[in-house]
Amino acid sequence: MNKVKILIFAVIIVIIISTTFALTNYDTQTNEIGITALLAKQRADEIAHDWNQNATLISLYTYSNMIDNGTYSNWRFSYVVTEFFVQDEGGPLTTDYNTPCLNVLLFSDGRNISITESGRYVWQVISDFQIDSDQAYQIAITNNTINSFVLEKNTESPGYQMLNLSGNVTWEIEFYRNSQREVQISILIDAMTGEIMSVNRYD
Repeated sequence: MNKVKILIFAVIIVIIISTTFALTNYDTQTNEIGITALLAKQRADEIAHDWNQNATLISLYTYSNMIDNGTYSNWRFSYVVTEFFVQDEGGPLTTDYNTPCLNVLLFSDGRNISITESGRYVWQVISDFQIDSDQAYQIAITNNTINSFVLEKNTESPGYQMLNLSGNVTWEIEFYRNSQREVQISILIDAMTGEIMSVNRYD
């Protein structure tokens, strides 16, 4: 193998390592691994489709501590089956009262806890999204209002990050004012385009 081939091989290895760390991050302080929402969703979707081929994602969020730049130690997913969908006249899309729902708590190290329950759920189909949790976080902290709050409170860690429906599928990121989880400021970001939809501060 000549020097050129060795150099090319070395560059490829660096790119692979860099890409991996862009998706999962290791916190040397807590020995925890962080994972982005899209990477976690790939595994959660596999679990859900093993449960039912028609499983549809209706909820994605995390309350866990942020490890680094929009990566977390775990994500929570909820899935229902589309055949149970009903339309109330003048009301939101819902499921019937005996809809089976699969809840998946997926940890970044690959472990998961899956629980099936039955109930009635507001029908929020989470379609495919382009903006991952780390990208949404970067968009959030570059916003002037969010950035001012981060500097004021000396914290870069949001308390809550979720996907929801607000016309479009959006990222909602909330920053707390104290350890009692009182929301101080929140931001909505379009999960397809990265556009900031709104920023709200609660003083």
